[in-house]
Amino acid sequence: MKLGLRPHLPDERDIQLADVYTPQSSLPDSFGATGLEWGMLGNDEYGDCYWASAAHEVLAEANLAGRDPIFSTSNVLQSYAKYLGVSLEQLKQHDDGTDARAGAKFRKATGVYDSDGHGHKIGAYAFIEEPDYELIKSVVHDFEGATVCVNLPAS
Repeated sequence: MKLGLRPHLPDERDIQLADVYTPQSSLPDSFGATGLEWGMLGNDEYGDCYWASAAHEVLAEANLAGRDPIFSTSNVLQSYAKYLGVSLEQLKQHDDGTDARAGAKFRKATGVYDSDGHGHKIGAYAFIEEPDYELIKSVVHDFEGATVCVNLPAS
């Protein structure tokens, strides 16, 4: 079993979301994409959870906008391999996970690839160091998505 995230080491240069964003005062009772077929996108065999999550995020946003990009396991693994600087054939021996900061920087510059070879990029990224469910809900609503990285112990 591969988990896929390297430990996050805070950096003084990281933008803390709470310092630059004030949540919207009211949220709808429910929002978001439902009923989508996510698929594992390689996360059952590789430590590509960051990249599978990125594709899932794009799928949800696109679905709500009436678009239907297609992501295959191969596309997502290609994004992960490119992030690591290796070929798809070399991925197994270099599969040591993603640093969330470096992954976000790569997603901003390059994106996560769909089946048409289009790199779906993010416009910006910031960090929330302390879990704050209400802040995350506001971010998902106001910015149409958020990547949430969690540490799952083997227990």
